[in-house]
Amino acid sequence: MSVSKNFGFLSERQMKIVEQVPEYIRSLIPYEPGKPIEEVEREYGISNSVKLASNENPLGPSPKAVAVIRQKLDQLNLYPDGDCFYLKSYFRQRLQ
Repeated sequence: MSVSKNFGFLSERQMKIVEQVPEYIRSLIPYEPGKPIEEVEREYGISNSVKLASNENPLGPSPKAVAVIRQKLDQLNLYPDGDCFYLKSYFRQRLQ
């Protein structure tokens, strides 16, 4: 991709950086999310639809999950334990 083909929105400096990205990455097609359920209902003139894609749950979150989230609201700014120490400990005790 030459600097002259900068799509009209990238500066010359940005284009030099983009040129360092391999073509197989530059040519990737971005993920296109599905339509929101409200939009689908308007488009087809239907109501009370249930969306089964996009990892959405028509029943809403588990009350147990909501309770735990409420207990941990003051810790939402922290990264979770990537090693899952407490989860592994729980299962280790449970499975012994």
